Amino acid sequence: MPRVNLTKKYTKMYLLLFILTFAAEFAFGYYLTCIRGYVAGDAISRVANAFYISHSRHPHLAAIGFVWNPLPSLIEWVWLWFWPIFPKLASNALAAVLTTSLFAAGTVVLLLQNLIRFGLPTPLSVLFCILYALNPFLFLYGANGMTEVMFTFFLVATVTSLSRWLEDEASRHIIMLSMALALAFLVRYEAIPLAAAAGCSMLIAIFFIPSKHISRADNKASFKYLRSEGSIIVALTPFVYTCLIWIFLNYMIMGNPFFFFNSNYSNLSFSEALSGNDQFSRMIGNPVNIISYVAFKSSFFSVPLLIIVLFRLVTRKLLQWDMLIFIGILLSIPALQSVMLYKGTSYGWLRFFFYIFPIMAAWLPYEIVRLKLNAKFVLSVHLIGLVVTGALVAYAMSDPSRASEEYDTFNYGKNYNEQQIAKQIAQYINDELPDDLILLDSFTDFQVIVNTNKPSNLVITSDLDFLKILANPAEFQVSYILVPPPIEGGLINAINKQYPSLYEHGGHWVTLEKQFEDYRKLYKVIGAVDSGMQQP
Repeated sequence: MPRVNLTKKYTKMYLLLFILTFAAEFAFGYYLTCIRGYVAGDAISRVANAFYISHSRHPHLAAIGFVWNPLPSLIEWVWLWFWPIFPKLASNALAAVLTTSLFAAGTVVLLLQNLIRFGLPTPLSVLFCILYALNPFLFLYGANGMTEVMFTFFLVATVTSLSRWLEDEASRHIIMLSMALALAFLVRYEAIPLAAAAGCSMLIAIFFIPSKHISRADNKASFKYLRSEGSIIVALTPFVYTCLIWIFLNYMIMGNPFFFFNSNYSNLSFSEALSGNDQFSRMIGNPVNIISYVAFKSSFFSVPLLIIVLFRLVTRKLLQWDMLIFIGILLSIPALQSVMLYKGTSYGWLRFFFYIFPIMAAWLPYEIVRLKLNAKFVLSVHLIGLVVTGALVAYAMSDPSRASEEYDTFNYGKNYNEQQIAKQIAQYINDELPDDLILLDSFTDFQVIVNTNKPSNLVITSDLDFLKILANPAEFQVSYILVPPPIEGGLINAINKQYPSLYEHGGHWVTLEKQFEDYRKLYKVIGAVDSGMQQP
């Protein structure tokens, strides 16, 4: 690999690109959340998990929850120490916007650093990174506070480390890869197929790609075995250790080592309603429909892949072991989504299929050097590819049938309306019930929680005595209960599970205080619950 010294010139360029990208992302994120008033549901959910750690009725670290990976909320928790001064850090998820803006900027710098380390032309490399950052999808997710861009940072770090190792076989790249994989798992579970693909890639490289740095005499099967053993141990041990620690914490605190996977609040439970959706029910158990769906969703991000394949065909290097490595990494995350669609546990949103785009961007410098092509020409072709990809993605995002979440961001869809009602509920609590103890399930009502002035007056799911209070609210001086309709996420709501007829029919121990459209009912507790009303 051509080695380029990181001179002060490059350091300043990295810093400038980081600052400009961060400023643009955060400005757009602030506009979305604080001016337009739209906050991505998953973004504010992660902020809420961080919020419970220090601002709930029972502050403790385990309040972060054990369903979603903890790193995003742990980082956002740092910003939330300033919540008393700037409440919008929680209510408008600005803590998440700050975090994703930093990771989006860091990803662009990683890509530029990789391009320069491989000796590619600096001006075209900078332009490549700018066009990458301005891709409508990536720019939106760098600003909306969701975890996709955070995971992308570690995904890019993984792929760049792997490609550098393939080029010069330096052990430092394996160490970087191992750290990236471990941290990726702490952001999203897609790190699991990524780690499997990275491990298989290293084995393929060691056993089938001739080493440039080991003599033929020493490159025997026994040596390859020892080399593969050591490399895989270094690459995957931090990742495996991180997974095991997460499973152990789930067991130790929640009593179920796979609480994150199969609990009432897990994605597995939440996605049960998919079987009633015509679009997704047709894919359950049907590989043909799944392949068609995954290919369609991925096609909006696939122009760089077509360009890479075209150059491989022209140079007659398509059927090479390193191309198999690239395809394996590329398909690892879509393969997971395919399995989930097959079992009916994925909503198949567009954001689950964009990861092939940053993988291709991270892999590209290796491709150019490996094929020994004219770097300026190849990069110029890929710049055109980035523009075309941006246009395709913008088209997809303008159609709710292709990109429902992204479309809702700019067209005030269902999520926006629910957020406005949640704010109305919080405002009612702040104005009319400022000192009353209110019971609610944070899984469905996190948007209410982060908008209240006194979250310490709310009995929420992470409180240590939540189940006891849920069984008999009056005994613990609970004044009100907030209940969602028993549909979609409301089916999982702990209050609905305990009192399945409460929303529709109420009870002798409560009286309806206020109804917020068809979104929530607020009941006032007027007496004790009969034992017959409780669920086992």
